[in-house]
Amino acid sequence: MNYPTDNLEFFGRAIDEVKDRKELIALRKSLETIRQYYNMARLHGYHDIVKQVNIGEIASLLNMLSRRLLTLSLLEKPDSFSSQQLLNLAMSETSFSFTKIKEEELRLAANDLDDIRRRVANGINLRRDEKDPEWVSLYEEFQRILNKHMTQEVEGYSLSTIKETKQAYQSLFDSVEDYKTRMNRLAMNFGGDTMSARAFKHITQSTVVSDFPAIYQVLKGAKPLIDYQIGLNQGILENEAYLIAQIRQLARKEMMKTEVGKQLKRVDYDKLIRSLMEVYEGEY
Repeated sequence: MNYPTDNLEFFGRAIDEVKDRKELIALRKSLETIRQYYNMARLHGYHDIVKQVNIGEIASLLNMLSRRLLTLSLLEKPDSFSSQQLLNLAMSETSFSFTKIKEEELRLAANDLDDIRRRVANGINLRRDEKDPEWVSLYEEFQRILNKHMTQEVEGYSLSTIKETKQAYQSLFDSVEDYKTRMNRLAMNFGGDTMSARAFKHITQSTVVSDFPAIYQVLKGAKPLIDYQIGLNQGILENEAYLIAQIRQLARKEMMKTEVGKQLKRVDYDKLIRSLMEVYEGEY
């Protein structure tokens, strides 16, 4: 095997320079064969052979190869990735570079760029909500910057391009932190219930509960009652028609309890029902 498999760091650097998918796939098959022989040896009690193989290291090498192959796929067909796949890859230690960076200043700057890429990806992933247009906008901006970042790594870095991309990541990071702060505050208004916070955001496209008092009051009162019913009978979640009926019934009861609740418009009531259904479907 023409790769430094006895050193994970060197192995990672070596495969980071490979552009040929076939070569990486062949290497993966070789490692998978070793893993198969190891499992057979362990099954049949060939302990001498088992002792010669560090199966944990083989697993690490295979994981690194899988990430590199994913990176190649991302570079070739970025639109074929789901948001979760892309964010997982961006949060990993994966480098998208195919060339060694020899200058120390450039190398350190490129490492900083990878660090902030991971921080931004992690922040976006923590509040992942594909039903929220604001989250989608943040994710799409991340895609745009990441594509630019990958292109720079393939074509070669300069300090000016690194600085420009880092500033773009930092600006996005600040926006992500602001989004996270507002969503956390919104959840606190619902006793820490993130599902209620997401539902409110979907209905109103806002994180300010005082701007939508009727929606807030009905949602805050009805959601715990729905949770209680689900706690009594988990089977409700498997019967969509029954779940919708329960949500409608409990939301309407809550709506009639207060003068504020009675001000809820029919169009907002319907949005509330749909949004609650969506968050339950997404959660369970």
